[in-house]
Amino acid sequence: MDWFSPVFPDFKFDWDSAAAILNHPFFQEPLLGLLLAAFSCSMLSVFVIMQRAVFAGPGTGCSFLAGLAFSYQFIPGLGGTEAMVWAVAGVFVLGMGWLTAFLNRSGWFTPDGAIGIILLGCLLLWFALSMGQEETSRVLIRYIFGESLEITVLDLGFLAGTALLASGLTFFGYKALYIFLFDSPFAGALGFSPSRIHYLFFLILTLTLFITIKTAGIFLASAFLVLPGASARLMTSRLTRMVLLSIFLALISVLGGLALAVTYPVFSRPVFIVMVQLMFFLVILLCSMLKRNFSAPDHLDVAG
Repeated sequence: MDWFSPVFPDFKFDWDSAAAILNHPFFQEPLLGLLLAAFSCSMLSVFVIMQRAVFAGPGTGCSFLAGLAFSYQFIPGLGGTEAMVWAVAGVFVLGMGWLTAFLNRSGWFTPDGAIGIILLGCLLLWFALSMGQEETSRVLIRYIFGESLEITVLDLGFLAGTALLASGLTFFGYKALYIFLFDSPFAGALGFSPSRIHYLFFLILTLTLFITIKTAGIFLASAFLVLPGASARLMTSRLTRMVLLSIFLALISVLGGLALAVTYPVFSRPVFIVMVQLMFFLVILLCSMLKRNFSAPDHLDVAG
């Protein structure tokens, strides 16, 4: 580490402060929540890159804001509880995810094209429902940046559930998903159901993003969903290694953000967004230094 001090003379990692932070319940739940969110989104990140659905994060984020605005506008007036507000918002977001999958599956639009249409409609709905509702607007805007969001034990349970769901889709159905993404008719010839795989992927992706956005914010969820997979895609052409690298890079970014939080008086989600972005640029730099062709490979190897 002798080379590190001259380059970053002000960076002094305090192990005692780190231990104190990790032992404090106020930081344990947010950190565990970020690790679970990074794990879930980065596991799906490779397939999102392959599907060319990189705007899924912002698209689901706009659906999230529109769904919550709709719920806060009508559900409390009908005597609904806070849990019912979130349930209606979740159904709305999943409905938008299904509609995105339908528009794409119909062949009318690319994945990002379908997401863009849904994004614009939900954005307009959010603005329309939030006009004149200052309190609701303040509540919803904090979900954009993920600031001042409390992570409860129930949230951790939902995050753990989505992590298990993403793991099941990746490790038990990755070959069928891989074949479908690159050759849907061939997947059908092998006995898989292309439509079922398509809708299942988008619904699991939407549910994962809904839970992650609630606890981490739209920006951080979008970063975890795209950048780790994009970085891993530059490093290998083997699918299994790509997924594992994506998870590793996302978790390292969270730990790097924690190191910055310990060293400097900040503990906010933008720090982790910056770390994920820096990790991506670092991979590009390393690839260029190693004279590696870091354009997208012509083919991927499904056999790990």
